[in-house]
Amino acid sequence: MKRVGLFVLAGALAFAGFTQQADSRIQFGRLSIVYERLVSTQLRKDKTVTVEVVGSARRPVSVDAPDQNFRLTTLRLQGVLAPSEQGQMRVQSASAIGRVEFFYDRKEPFTKLYATANRADYDEQQQTVTLTGDVSVDSEDEFYQVRWRENERVVVYLGQESLRVEAQGKPRDDGRRGEMVVIAKRTKPSP
Repeated sequence: MKRVGLFVLAGALAFAGFTQQADSRIQFGRLSIVYERLVSTQLRKDKTVTVEVVGSARRPVSVDAPDQNFRLTTLRLQGVLAPSEQGQMRVQSASAIGRVEFFYDRKEPFTKLYATANRADYDEQQQTVTLTGDVSVDSEDEFYQVRWRENERVVVYLGQESLRVEAQGKPRDDGRRGEMVVIAKRTKPSP
């Protein structure tokens, strides 16, 4: 019975243009998902693919989506992959649960972000990543470096000229609810 399920899975992934490699990797073009154990996958009629994979502390799940300027590592991932207008598979939505690290690196306009949290929910349509549970975020653009600490929830709007962030701090007995530190970068004077 187990072999039949693996053949059905392989057939569904091949139909969607995926290759599943022996080293527990799903690859479609430049989109790559490395995992320890595949929990489920489903090819839908609308050509989207749902996937759920699990990793471990020693070998976490890793998603590399260079066409979407991000990568993440986590212990568990539930995601929906969908083809773009050009036919390239993209992460449409994803929920990463457990020891999440989220990296965002966009060249134009220049923006970098590194975040850790207990959970991250990515939504391509809204161009957001919502981080919850002990959130720490470091971001950088052409002019500033910004750090958010002691936050319970942070929403980052990725598709804008510069990052827009909404942060909700952790409630504390002393009233302190999180912090944001902005450091201006030195810029060269214009000629």
